[in-house]
Amino acid sequence: MEQNKKDRMRSLRTDEALLTLAREEDNFVVFEEPQQTLEAVEQIEASMGDILKRIAKLEEKNSNSQPVNKQDIAEWQQQQTKYLNETKKHEALTNQKNNLCKIRSELGRERLETFTEGFEQIQGYLRETFRMLTSEGDANLELEDSHDPFTEGVLFNVRPPGKSWCTIRALSGGEKTLASLALIFAIHQYDPAPIYVMDEIDAALDYRNVKIIANYITRCTKSAQFMIVSHRRPLFESANCLFGVYKFDDVTQVSAMA
Repeated sequence: MEQNKKDRMRSLRTDEALLTLAREEDNFVVFEEPQQTLEAVEQIEASMGDILKRIAKLEEKNSNSQPVNKQDIAEWQQQQTKYLNETKKHEALTNQKNNLCKIRSELGRERLETFTEGFEQIQGYLRETFRMLTSEGDANLELEDSHDPFTEGVLFNVRPPGKSWCTIRALSGGEKTLASLALIFAIHQYDPAPIYVMDEIDAALDYRNVKIIANYITRCTKSAQFMIVSHRRPLFESANCLFGVYKFDDVTQVSAMA
């Protein structure tokens, strides 16, 4: 016991000697223990209390949680793999859809350009043909919707000789026949067909107009064949081959006449 007191006294003397030497240094700074106010201490204690409560709640939650089910993990991994595969398929289908939409758009643009070009050419041929058939008349085709011509129709306007413009519906029978034939011949000029079959196209025409139609068809026979059912002499006279159709004893007969 006495020895311990001596050791402490010796230690204190040593500390005092070291402190005296330290104070003789220029950069010596005496350490002062920070003073804590009562309010700061209370705040620290409150914070520590909150932290301890949160730790207790987390420990309780962790103790109540169920153990990890390895089967659930395997099922989740399986579903994750399936999801990734389906996502790749969806992306592939989306890219395919976008490519098809692009192709469809290009085809639609090409179709519109082709139609517009053909429509303008046929319209020019129509005016020329109708003027040739009527001498003084005029005809015109007009799109109901020029921005999207495939959703609406085409207006067929005609101006017969000596009359004003009107739709084809307002024409007489003979005028409708000439306008319709003019359109057929205009399409023939744009894209000829190898053969045409016409039934009594001259029924509503007078002799003069039948003669005009017969002469025009004769010109067209250089690039196509025309089979025409008719009862009018001008068409008979202009035909290369003539067949007569009649009935004998309730039996239809066909006879070559020229």
